[in-house]
Amino acid sequence: MRVAGLDTGADDYIVKPVPGRELVARIQAVHRRMSKPPAARRLRIFVDHTQRTLIGNSGDRTLLTEAEMAALDTLLEASGSSVSREWLSRIALKRPLHAEDRAVDQLVMKLRRKLTEHGASPRVILSARRQGYVIADPSLFRVLPAAMAAEAADAEAPTAADASL
Repeated sequence: MRVAGLDTGADDYIVKPVPGRELVARIQAVHRRMSKPPAARRLRIFVDHTQRTLIGNSGDRTLLTEAEMAALDTLLEASGSSVSREWLSRIALKRPLHAEDRAVDQLVMKLRRKLTEHGASPRVILSARRQGYVIADPSLFRVLPAAMAAEAADAEAPTAADASL
């Protein structure tokens, strides 16, 4: 009975009679879970154009190539719509796509790998059959404003005192 209840989508299943203290403890546990702000649990990947880097929730940075940054920008600008392989080739690789050309696929594979290093799913960039590629969840990304990115870069730049050590 309990397994059937959980299999149908219930988060919890209580069999009667239930002790009062257990019921109160279960309700308090649900309230604790619900009171956590969703933003605190949500993965975010920040895009810093000035440094061409991805910045994860923990602050770790991954450098992108010019082509990877251009491909990511193009996919993000499409905002959940598919972008053709031809268009990605022209924008990111600065050349037309040729028959049997796998360069765009390799570029997307490398970009996926770098995004998964920051906790994203390997399916963050989906292949849209006969259409190209699409960002599965554009809300995962936040583009840093130029001023904020410059401040972050200054904070990590070595100072004159660091150079003398």
